[in-house]
Amino acid sequence: MQEIIYILIPIVATGLVGWFLNSKIEKLRNDLRTSAYEHEVRFAKLHEKRTEVIAELNAKLAKALGDLVSFLSPCEFSGEPSKEEKASFLQKSANEFKMYFNQNRIYFDDILCDDIDNFIRSLEKSGRDFALSLPNSPLGKTEMALKLQDTAWEILEKETMRLRKNIEERFRKLLDNQN
Repeated sequence: MQEIIYILIPIVATGLVGWFLNSKIEKLRNDLRTSAYEHEVRFAKLHEKRTEVIAELNAKLAKALGDLVSFLSPCEFSGEPSKEEKASFLQKSANEFKMYFNQNRIYFDDILCDDIDNFIRSLEKSGRDFALSLPNSPLGKTEMALKLQDTAWEILEKETMRLRKNIEERFRKLLDNQN
């Protein structure tokens, strides 16, 4: 009888240890699944927020750029706002774009932030140069005013549009990487 007990004790002990280890392993698996799910949900929300920020920032960029083109346009049609009103629209949309970007720059890498900062500077410089060239500005209709108009268009065509294209390409890449 004692021999049977000596034989059963290791078998029972092995079974109990196996059961105990299996229950611990199963608990660890469940904890890992829960943690992975929480991680997935957290990053899905982050990507969703980033997508919203990109969409809103791109809309504000397009509005500011549209207002700049309208302000710089040498053509004025009847019923259109005056240059002063267009300057006001540009200032408002550029400020909204700049403020929204600064509030959300955490969602973008340094290279994209630099491009957007440069875009903002080119937008402001182009608008400022053109504003100084208007007939009611201190420069009036001088040769310097005409040079500023040319400079404003040059900045728009060469720098601002190039930066916009770079920004849009980076936005597309960010959106593609999230899917």
